[in-house]
Amino acid sequence: MELTYRRFDPSEASEADALVAFLTADTWPFHGAAVVGADQARRWIAGGRFDGDDTRTFWITDATTPSGSSASWTSATARPSSTCGFAPVTGGGASAAAPWAG
Repeated sequence: MELTYRRFDPSEASEADALVAFLTADTWPFHGAAVVGADQARRWIAGGRFDGDDTRTFWITDATTPSGSSASWTSATARPSSTCGFAPVTGGGASAAAPWAG
């Protein structure tokens, strides 16, 4: 497995659509919003929740798969009292933790 990180670009419609699809494809029972609707996800993206002065979001891909498909994503938030918070990366799919809810 060869992981690569590509920064999420909210100004690209295809990027926003992909993140909306990712967030709405599964449930998140251990976060503030167990089910995320497409409208809510789009509001979060437009509001800068995934990319801004204090937050960066990255697509994590496995370069060894034939399609180079996205395996997961991670988001880092800089906080004055701590370094960064990261979502754990799993083997793939929509099973990574989602630090955006809450």
